This record gives sequence, C-alpha cells and structure tokens, in this order.
Amino acid sequence: MNKYLLLIILVVFWVVGDLYTKYLAESQLASYSSRWEHPLVVQVDDEDAGKTVEEWCVDELGTTLEDPEEARSINRVWLVPETGSPLPLQSTDTVQAGNTLQIRHRQVTVVPGFWNHIYVQNFGAAWGMFSQQSEAFRKPFFIGISIIAVIVVMFIYRNLKPGQWLLATALGSIVGGALGNFIDRIRYGYVIDFIDWYVVWNGEEKHWPTFNIADVGISVGVTLMLLDIVFGQHDEPAKPAQAAPSESDATPAA
Repeated sequence: MNKYLLLIILVVFWVVGDLYTKYLAESQLASYSSRWEHPLVVQVDDEDAGKTVEEWCVDELGTTLEDPEEARSINRVWLVPETGSPLPLQSTDTVQAGNTLQIRHRQVTVVPGFWNHIYVQNFGAAWGMFSQQSEAFRKPFFIGISIIAVIVVMFIYRNLKPGQWLLATALGSIVGGALGNFIDRIRYGYVIDFIDWYVVWNGEEKHWPTFNIADVGISVGVTLMLLDIVFGQHDEPAKPAQAAPSESDATPAA
C-alpha cells in the first residue's frame, strides 16, 4: 500500500470517529460544568405523560438507580416553562406530554466501577493544563501548537523509507487525533471530552483525566512509535568498503 493512501485512511478513520462520538456526547449527555452551559433538552411525549421524574429518567434515559452518581442525576432535571426561567423538579414530580425538560447532568455507566460517559468542556491541554489562561491566549496558542505539530509529523512522514509501516501507522494516528481536537479548537475554543475512566482505591474513586477518541488516536500513535523504536528494523550504517589486496601484496617475498 502507498504510504500516502495509508495516511489518508488513518486520518479519515480517527477524525470521523472522533467527531461522530463528540456529536453523540453533545446530543446525549449534559454539561458537567456548574454553569450548565450545555444542558440536554428533551420533550416529553404522550406515552410518558403522568410518569414521575424518576420513572421517566429510568425509562427514557436508562438511568441506573443502583449507581449513586446516575441516581443523583435524577435531581438535576429542570422544567422549561413557556415563559420565565427553568424550574427544578423533584424525583417524585410528574411530567406531562409536551413538557420541555433540561437534564443538567447525565452520566452513562458503561462498565460499573471503571468506565462512565459524561460531558466535559476541556479549555486546556491534556489533563487541563493552561485551562485557567485567558481565551485570548489559549485559542491562538493551541491552534498554533497543533499546526506546528502536524507540520513536523508530516515532514517526518514524507521522509519515511519503504517498509516502515509501523512508524507510518503511528504518525498517521497522531495526525488524525491532532486534527480531531484541532477542529474543536476552531469551532468552540475548547475540546469536548466524554470518556471517564476510574478505579476505586481504599474506598475512593481515582479518576483518569476525561478524554476523547482523538486522544486515543494520539496515544495509539505514540505507543506505536515507541514499539518501532524498540522493535523496529533500522538500517545499520554502511561500513566503508575494504580495498582489494594488490598483486604485490599477494606475492610472498623471496
């Protein structure tokens, strides 16, 4: 396979996968921010009329009452009236057909005790670095860094030798992941994260910083680069050719 065809396939794979999953996060989850910048807005249909908020959350959102965090999200449902500000609802309040509801935080448990989906707006870099800086600094800084990183990686990619498929895959994954987050920076000024991994240690939850599919692509690329460094085949420097022995050198002395 041509290395540039491989690059196109990898970039499309990671960018499309990243943007699609972020779209799902935006449309299915609510903001994790205390400012409620991105509540999930839904409308109650006729079949759900008369249900309590708790029943509606379980039936329509798949909320798991056994999970403490998911159960708490039931108390973060607000009613949006035709006029005026949204009103908080209790879990025992009933909903009616045509009601517009705001779910101000929704958590989806994928693997209990290990993996959740939540909605996070990351204004910084990895692990939230530089998130406290002003937007006037953050946006041009991260966009500039992304452009420089992609240019450097593409320069390395251009000089790859035939057979360096592991390194080519690594660099293509890094470019795809970087472009996925770059598009977020251009559109929003922040990156959407939604994958929340954690473990319970001594009774406390230890969370890995929330991440997205673009981050997965970059991590896969870096891992493959390390594997290429350790196990890849690298050309040894050519040894200088030895001069052939002359006829006088080959003739023994009398």
